[in-house]
Amino acid sequence: MNRNKSQFIGLFIVLFALSQLAGLFNIVGSEYLAIGLGVIAASFGLYSYAYKNFYVGSWSLAIALLYTYPLISLLSDIKELSLWSLFLISTILGFGLELIFGKKKRSKKYTYTSSTNTNQHNHFDAEYKTTYVDDEHFESTTENIDNEEYVFIDAKLGDHTRYIYSTNLKEVNINTKLGQTNVYFQERTLNNDLNVYVSCKMAEVNLYVPREWRIKDNVSVTLADFNYGYRSSDDASNLSDYTVYLTGNITLGNINIHYV
Repeated sequence: MNRNKSQFIGLFIVLFALSQLAGLFNIVGSEYLAIGLGVIAASFGLYSYAYKNFYVGSWSLAIALLYTYPLISLLSDIKELSLWSLFLISTILGFGLELIFGKKKRSKKYTYTSSTNTNQHNHFDAEYKTTYVDDEHFESTTENIDNEEYVFIDAKLGDHTRYIYSTNLKEVNINTKLGQTNVYFQERTLNNDLNVYVSCKMAEVNLYVPREWRIKDNVSVTLADFNYGYRSSDDASNLSDYTVYLTGNITLGNINIHYV
């Protein structure tokens, strides 16, 4: 999906640049480029729906309505289109569709490992995982997680902080929406490779990791920021033997890595 998504976004950006250029020089036909942008946005919205990415799909359709508004106004009685109303309605639509059809399946990219034993990838079966779920209302929570190998953090609508104390940690799965989640990895020593998967939608995730950790990332970013953090050249040359594989998806949010 990521390759097709990049093509949609790339084509949209090219047409957007051309439409702005046409408008700047008053070139006839710029309105057709705008309609083309609307068609691409609508196609990407339907494409996102097919993969159960309902929020992105709904917002894409809202963008399509904005760009095709001149044509729609000729065919209907709609005389004014409010950007705020479109965003609110599309967000509610995405939320409703997600409740009806379920969430998009998580990416399997987090299974980076040096081992070929596929049996060890069944980490997140119920009998093996430890889940920390926050109630779905605005609140601030803080919790310590001790001596776990596989951790799943589900944080929504609030400010949440988790301190992980474990020297045998193997996998961490973080799912956060509409809030801020802070995860502190308190143990500096890794005894094996660590997989960290983050799903971040309209939220912020702060990862506080030891400066000695070697991190490789493969994060999909959509209208979001991924800040890698800073560490000195001495720290960068003295990394641990094991690797942290950071993967996931960020949509309208940001992930920040803080080396401590």
